[in-house]
Amino acid sequence: MDELSIGKDLPELKKQVTQERINLYAHASGDFNPVHIDEEFARQKQLGGTIAHGMLILAHISEFMTNSFGQAWLTDGRLNARFKAPARPGDTMTIKLTPPGGFWQIDWIAVDYAQEAALITTELAPIQAIDSRGDDVRSLLTATDAVYQAMPDTQQWIKLRFTAPPRRPGLERTVILKACGYYTLHLEATQGPPRWDIIDRLHNEPGFTTRFAREQIRKWKQAHEHSEH
Repeated sequence: MDELSIGKDLPELKKQVTQERINLYAHASGDFNPVHIDEEFARQKQLGGTIAHGMLILAHISEFMTNSFGQAWLTDGRLNARFKAPARPGDTMTIKLTPPGGFWQIDWIAVDYAQEAALITTELAPIQAIDSRGDDVRSLLTATDAVYQAMPDTQQWIKLRFTAPPRRPGLERTVILKACGYYTLHLEATQGPPRWDIIDRLHNEPGFTTRFAREQIRKWKQAHEHSEH
């Protein structure tokens, strides 16, 4: 982990799914289900051809994680997988991952068997931006300057509306929010002295930031639900 940077892509791993590799895995694992190794049998079934063992695909993901995290993954790593589609001979399996900035925990990995496709990006400006006071702040948010929309209270919000671009045949659409700004910590004296033990764990203990945030959200939800009753 010392050689990796938070927010930086982990080394990509590509694997070609071949019938030969599937057959070798069948011998190694003892799983000779004909849907994996008998092409004539598999063509007559619903899948229309042989497919790779699910555990073979997971082995490649584990190889990717081992390349990135070494002994830490072999000792403490866990996989909880759900397959959406089978991998077939001729597919190229690409495994890549960008850790989320500021967090140590990785809770989801996707595997894409498709060939590289052209990426089309469209940057959209909001057509409406109304804050919690009912003010239109669109001009403030869209300007490229050093002026920010200040929201010092936790109950403040801004509702943004965009015109969605038309869908393109054969392509999926992903929405990414592009934003900039900063946080100012508001510490009230009534909350007591700083908890340096928590600050130290936030800075040094992998996974604690996520666990601490979840616990605080859980407490806030409980208090909020209790106040509504």
